[in-house]
Amino acid sequence: MKLFVPGRLCLFGEHSDWAASYRPHNPAIEKGCTLIASTNQGIYAEVKKHPTHLILRAALNDGTKIETALPMAKNALLAEAQTGTFFSYAAGVAAQFLSHGYAGGVEIDNYLTDLPIQKGLSSSAAICVLVARAFNRLYDLKMNVRDEMEMAYLGEIATPSRCGRMDQGCAYGNRPILMFFDGDQMDVVELKVAKDLFFVIVDLGASKNTQQILASLNQAYPFAVTEVQANVQKHLGAISSKITQDAAAALQQGDAVKLGELMKVAQREFDRYLIPACPGELTAPVLHELLNCQPIQPYILGGKGVGSQGDGTAQFIVKDYESQQQVIEIISRNFPQMECVKLTISSQTHLQPETEFNAATTPEIYRRDACSTQIEERKDAETPEIYRRDACSTQIEERKDAGKASRLQVRKAVIPAAGFGTRMFPATKAVKKEFLPIIDRTGRAKPIILAIVEEALSAGIEEVGIVVQKGDRTFFEDFFKTGPSPELFQKLSQQNQDYSQYLQELGQRVTILTQDVQEGFGHAVFCAKEWVNNEPFLLLLGDHIYSSQTEISCARQLLDIYSQVQHIVIGLRVTPSDVIHHYGCAAGVWQEQDAILSVTQVYEKPDIEYARQHLSVEGLAEDLFLSMFGMYVLDPKIFDCLAEHINSNFRERGEFQLTSCLDKLREFEGMAGYVVRGRCFDTGLPDVYRQTLIDFPISRGAIG
Repeated sequence: MKLFVPGRLCLFGEHSDWAASYRPHNPAIEKGCTLIASTNQGIYAEVKKHPTHLILRAALNDGTKIETALPMAKNALLAEAQTGTFFSYAAGVAAQFLSHGYAGGVEIDNYLTDLPIQKGLSSSAAICVLVARAFNRLYDLKMNVRDEMEMAYLGEIATPSRCGRMDQGCAYGNRPILMFFDGDQMDVVELKVAKDLFFVIVDLGASKNTQQILASLNQAYPFAVTEVQANVQKHLGAISSKITQDAAAALQQGDAVKLGELMKVAQREFDRYLIPACPGELTAPVLHELLNCQPIQPYILGGKGVGSQGDGTAQFIVKDYESQQQVIEIISRNFPQMECVKLTISSQTHLQPETEFNAATTPEIYRRDACSTQIEERKDAETPEIYRRDACSTQIEERKDAGKASRLQVRKAVIPAAGFGTRMFPATKAVKKEFLPIIDRTGRAKPIILAIVEEALSAGIEEVGIVVQKGDRTFFEDFFKTGPSPELFQKLSQQNQDYSQYLQELGQRVTILTQDVQEGFGHAVFCAKEWVNNEPFLLLLGDHIYSSQTEISCARQLLDIYSQVQHIVIGLRVTPSDVIHHYGCAAGVWQEQDAILSVTQVYEKPDIEYARQHLSVEGLAEDLFLSMFGMYVLDPKIFDCLAEHINSNFRERGEFQLTSCLDKLREFEGMAGYVVRGRCFDTGLPDVYRQTLIDFPISRGAIG
């Protein structure tokens, strides 16, 4: 198995991660906020299992090749971790997996490293993430990115390194992320970029003492005694957080000019407040000479130090690709001791305006009282104008702008209905399970599939695709496309004749798709790929019906959440432990208003032991979990993952499943979970179908 882990570049908010770790001791300390991006360079490795040892072969960026082998024994691994060498990081992480009961080893051939080492780009964190990911993937531990980050962090702090939690953000790969810190709590927001942004990272070829910088700044915590220490807390708190959040918004908009301005401000304020705390290291004459180098000014938009700052590494945002090359050539000519690398943050998908980061959509972990912030900032007359503004009015303006933003509309819904209905045999020998009857609140008898189609249309869906067995196509088309015989039509009441006309109109919005071979839920979804035609789509199960507890249908609730987050949304419901083995489940961290979950794991039909260990969610009572509601809003990229499984014949329980593809896509695209305000009724088992016949007609939203 081959793995790649990039380095990490702190664009804004350096030091705020460890500073916020003091909040349990002093709640007056500001929550931390940092904006990071991965480098285009990193660590490449081929990994495989080893029965007894941690074996690491490495090729460093200077061409040096080194190798070590350590037994998977606690004392040996921890002893190596304390040496502080290149191998110490791998040993520290391996010790963590050993302490969690994973005794097997790994063999890692790090055959290429093009990431500058010890230059503020988190090369040590990249090693730690690489080792954590190797254990996770090789032993199928089903850890998500956050789990890998945590193991990498615990492994690195077992060494003499004094890293913060920010460093392991390289685990998120090539997408920039905004990270928030509150004591030991961390939250991550993955960002999308409107257009490509071009940077140059410069190894200054000088020296700095990172441990001295951290030791000096740490003296300001948890309680500031001197004015210098108070200024350290002030900068790493409110000032840094404001600049960083503004930078996140500019980055998502692809506003390189604004990012350049913010870099200049960030460096100026860093110098003003932090140099007095460690002048010997942070005065950084080499860094400032380069930042002020006149020949590069026509090509750059702004620049600042990287990581702990000092004379280690600099970063510049430049105007375009050609400017990127010009800056590198000028620096190489004028400062031959320095080395430059390129960084391009790519726009993989077009950013919709409403997905831009702003105060109105900020999760509570880092949302500050805008009015009190305004008062605090006005106390300081020297606060730069770029972030001394009316925070309250800005917040109102941002919310108005969000309301005007264009939305990426979900036009289509897919309903897989190609199963055999074996659990409802022998009734399904006579009639397809999707055509078994239910009674709605008005007393109208209708087939289950019609209720599901109506749910989709109630959300504003324009077209519905139903995936059926090839031999059942005519049956479904007859129902949705053909009216009753003249004899039957004449016998209908006027009300039912009107309803018959309604069915014909509804049928014009239904397309029947076929699954020629029944090979699982994931395969059925894949059969809708061509019809979906690269659009986001709503997915509804073919044996679930829904009833909202509000005036807004369940499907509409989910689409409203999608319009906010612009990535995959899964409907969730609270489910007791005794039945979770029947359902897919999700875990994560609550975001806004305790209704949106930032999903960190999706797992199909867990047993209770696994659920208790991995799927507990804050705020739920013991042995209550979040299971799938049977409703999803999916990105068309899901088809790429399904195709990969189908082409490689990767089956689970003999079939191609959807859940593992959802979890894989979650790692790269992000996923929101929403606890739907409504009920989901299962019709796929005799006893629950019987209960549905009783409960659905009296539920609030069961209207025809």
